[in-house]
Amino acid sequence: MHPTEKPARTTEACRPEDSQNPSRAGGPAGAVPASEIQTVLLSAVEVVLETACCAGVFKSLEEAPPDPRGEVVITVRVPFEGKPSGEFSLHVPEGLTLLLAARFLGRDEWEVSAGQAEEVALELANMICGAVLSNLCAGATFQMMHPLTKGDGGTDCGGAVCRWFDVGEGSLTACLQFRKAI
Repeated sequence: MHPTEKPARTTEACRPEDSQNPSRAGGPAGAVPASEIQTVLLSAVEVVLETACCAGVFKSLEEAPPDPRGEVVITVRVPFEGKPSGEFSLHVPEGLTLLLAARFLGRDEWEVSAGQAEEVALELANMICGAVLSNLCAGATFQMMHPLTKGDGGTDCGGAVCRWFDVGEGSLTACLQFRKAI
């Protein structure tokens, strides 16, 4: 192993096992420490935004801020099945969605339709979710479902581990929640 490589995580680290430990995150089933989820969310969002949209993260906090005043928030949810199962969500104000879509598509903002912006938001959520899961649970197999959007979904993450990102022209929130195994 190269000195700068991180060892791959095993599926053991991602198994829902300690429902009473508050340092474990993602709902009652989470076995991954919240601090580790925060670190992986930061890394995944930074890499995807930088490579796909030429956008940098200027500031990031381990929380979800209140909804932006007066702006519609596009929420993309990516459910996934595996060990563990859960949901990733990305919350992006409509104006920032258009800007990121323009950068993703290599166009000016005025050339991007609302439909194209939504499709890019779906793709960004897929890319970030895949990066988060593969970094948290290397070796585990997941089936990511088709992403779902909800206009004006706000930034309520409902008990998930969330991280807020300031990308200069606006901010977005990424959240991850694991479900309890049946």
